[in-house]
Amino acid sequence: MSILNVGAATIELATPTHVRNIDAIENAPSAEGPTLRIALEVDNTEVAMTSAEEFGLKVLAPPIRTPFETINGRVQGPAGWQLTFFQELETLQERTRRKGFTTDVHRAR
Repeated sequence: MSILNVGAATIELATPTHVRNIDAIENAPSAEGPTLRIALEVDNTEVAMTSAEEFGLKVLAPPIRTPFETINGRVQGPAGWQLTFFQELETLQERTRRKGFTTDVHRAR
């Protein structure tokens, strides 16, 4: 898996195995074949999910606290793509203290 920082956004390129692991953590159904997934950081996952559902998007996975200290929820977007809302429960400073966590600034090039 690769996570590429592109300024104000992040692109995550995941293998099928990684996608299945994410699905298991988020208690979400796996999609058939390649699927575009977009993840947006929000202040409140519950509110974002409620808004998306009121807009008519189908909930694929209700908000759940992950082992990464985020609250994630997923909805079905148009044309088969999926949208994940995630809410960070720790500051960046707290996350950088976690074993295995790194940022682009500290990643070997």
